[in-house]
Parts: sequence; structure tokens; C-alpha cells
Amino acid sequence: MSWLAKELEADLEWRFHEVDVIRRKHAQCANDKERKIIVKCLVLMLYAHWEGFVKHGLSLYVEALAKTGVRRREVVDNLVARSLQATLNKLADRSIVVRADFVASLNDLMEATLSFEQPGIDTKANLKTHVFRDLLTDFGVHVDDALVNELTINTLVDRRNDIAHGTRSAIEELEVFNGFYNQIRELMEALAISLDDMMDNRAYLKPAPVYRSK
Repeated sequence: MSWLAKELEADLEWRFHEVDVIRRKHAQCANDKERKIIVKCLVLMLYAHWEGFVKHGLSLYVEALAKTGVRRREVVDNLVARSLQATLNKLADRSIVVRADFVASLNDLMEATLSFEQPGIDTKANLKTHVFRDLLTDFGVHVDDALVNELTINTLVDRRNDIAHGTRSAIEELEVFNGFYNQIRELMEALAISLDDMMDNRAYLKPAPVYRSK
């Protein structure tokens, strides 16, 4: 098992364990009011672990990429752009001097060992489906789109926000929560597998050019 796979597996294990501990408390509640409080806690925890794992998993992937020592010009274009995010953001300045400096430094930037100018993972504090898909695109990561259930993810985020804002959550039954949990858990596991596969198969590299003889 690779270093990355071990780290991802360990991170998933403690997150799922915490959810299971709280779920077991549901059966020990004295009444419906207490049971609804437990489900509310589970909704908050599931969102925290959903966002937390995506951020941590992608951060581990960035760390694993850095350990390869690969040059920037060797990786797929999405990773090149993501690794140069701060530099590219400066190009919003219309100054020709700023753009000329970028052109002059481009070869050195591409020849440099891959590193990320802004290594943090920004989930916008609301990891809805479009934010998750944008992050996958940024890092060139592929997850089976059939597992990215927009309704499930966005509803989880909305119900977390409802609780935070003092609004009654529509997820109050354990059976309903379990449906959300099973789908989010499957997606988290799929992301972990995908990140490890990307490293194992070196899918972060650009395809070798094909030369055709005339």
C-alpha cells in the first residue's frame, strides 16, 4: 500500500468511526426530542467530515505530487494552471509590464519542479456540488460522475446551514440521515481511490506525444 493510500485510509477511518459512535447514541435516547438532537448532530458532523476529507485528501495529493520531483511542464495543463494560480491572477493587471514579466519567466516556471503557489484547498465554506466539481477539475482528478449526487450533496450543505442559522432541519429521522451518509461515504471512498490511482498510474503526467512519420 502506498504512503498516500495509507494516509487516506487512516483519515477516512477515524471520520467514519466518529459518525458510527454518534449513531449508536440514537438508540440510547429516552424520547423523540433527544433522538432528533442526535440526528442534528450527525448532520453537522457528516458535513464537517465531507468538507474536511475533501480538503485533506486533496492536500495529501498535492504533497504526494511534490514528492515526485516532476517538472511543471510534464504535468497535465490543469495542474500547471492550479500550481501557478497566484502568478496567473496577477495577469488580471492590464499592465503590459506585468504580462511581459510573465512571458519572460514562463520557461523557468515550466522547467521548475512542480510546486503550488497557493497550496490551500478552498471549499468556499460550502462544499456544494459545483464547488466539488471545480476542485476536481483544478487538480485533474476524476471521480465517477454517477456518484456525485447533486441533490444529496447540496441538501446536506443546506441542512447544515439551516442548523447553523437556527432553522429547523428537515433531516430529523435516523433512516433519512443514513441515506445521506451512505451516499456521501461512498463518494468520499471513491475520491480516496481516485487520488491513489492517479498517483499509481501517474495520470498527473501529460500523455507522451505521438509522432507520425510522413
